[in-house]
Amino acid sequence: MRKIILRNIFLIPLVFIFLFLRLNHLKASLNFSTDQGLGLLETYEIYQSKKIRLIGFTGLSFTESGRYIYNSALLYYLLLPLMLLFKWNPLPASYFFIFLQLMSLIIIYGVLRKHYGYHLSIVYSTLYVFFPPMIDYSRFIWTPNLLIPLSGLCLALLLLLKKSKKNYLLFLLGFFWGIGLQLHYSFLLVMILSLFSFFLIKKIRVRETLFVLSGFVFGFSPILIFEIRNKFYNAQTLFFILNTISSHKQSFPLSSHYILPLLPFILYFVSKIILRLIKYSRRLAILLMGVFIFWSLILVIPKPSHGFSMPDNWNYQALKKVEGIILSSGRENYNLVDVLTGDTRAMALRYLLTVSNNPPQGVTQYSKSSSIFLYTREPIGTVIKGSLWELNEVKPVVVSGQWQIVDDIYLYLLTHFTTVLK
Repeated sequence: MRKIILRNIFLIPLVFIFLFLRLNHLKASLNFSTDQGLGLLETYEIYQSKKIRLIGFTGLSFTESGRYIYNSALLYYLLLPLMLLFKWNPLPASYFFIFLQLMSLIIIYGVLRKHYGYHLSIVYSTLYVFFPPMIDYSRFIWTPNLLIPLSGLCLALLLLLKKSKKNYLLFLLGFFWGIGLQLHYSFLLVMILSLFSFFLIKKIRVRETLFVLSGFVFGFSPILIFEIRNKFYNAQTLFFILNTISSHKQSFPLSSHYILPLLPFILYFVSKIILRLIKYSRRLAILLMGVFIFWSLILVIPKPSHGFSMPDNWNYQALKKVEGIILSSGRENYNLVDVLTGDTRAMALRYLLTVSNNPPQGVTQYSKSSSIFLYTREPIGTVIKGSLWELNEVKPVVVSGQWQIVDDIYLYLLTHFTTVLK
């Protein structure tokens, strides 16, 4: 035991730093927005209905056709035990995402330390721990965030395969490809990079390729079953999208977060460059690493003014305050309007109220709602006079209540005019 500790003496403080940087100001920095609300509502619905689902979020949409490429429902099933254990509190699920990234780091460190040298393992782990995007995208519930530790496992397997082409490693590599691709199609980038690295390692025989393929089929099986049951809907949709893009010379719909699964590989290549730099100028390499760590700490240590990717002064704590006000009002037959984040349906708040056994009416039932809880930083008179269809469904309305949530953000209770007269 003492030998293991001494051999990994550098990893121990790195683990503590890893946890500190990610747990520091977690509630204030937590991203709890539309995607998180939708995903957890779907998870709650699966639990309530007791029905097994093969598909989840829509991954790729193409508005001209109204067709979607669907991801699997795997995220829902990963979240379900945590949600049940912690009574549908979304915060512990964020700890779970942090834990997955930590496990991925420890595995990569172990592989590098054993097979590729002490210095490479130190440099890589330092970059992994301090790189701000690795911190930001480990602290909240989101499907693409799962791809980072999964990609790290693929990297570790490729590094092991470079030393020994064992069949179970080949199967695991294919299996993780399948898991990643069913979670989000952006994992295809990791598969392409892995394939390129895979065939550079050694000459691959047909039998070895079959192990990878069988692992992939097993990992991707939920989507394959969905495809077979639904006449290859996803495949047809993808073909339609590619054909439309080609014929109309449009660009493929891509987002910046698609690069997230590549981060473990990018950090590995940067680590190799730094290791070469050390041979030429150790002082310069140490200086660059010091500047990198200092830059990272400046970005991640201060308490943020808002949740990650959320509007200014808006975070999970503010949402909980709004939830508390609505629950204490005792209102029934009400609905929600969000004029702050861009999602008028208020899916994040909708989730919190639903699992608190006081759900609002559905997102298409505004006309049946006698009151509306609306939060915004805009003047309420301007909002009411505007063209929000949710409000148009219940107008005329009057302001029956007002609460300051934080700074210039207010929650308003809007009541249908005829309801007030009664």
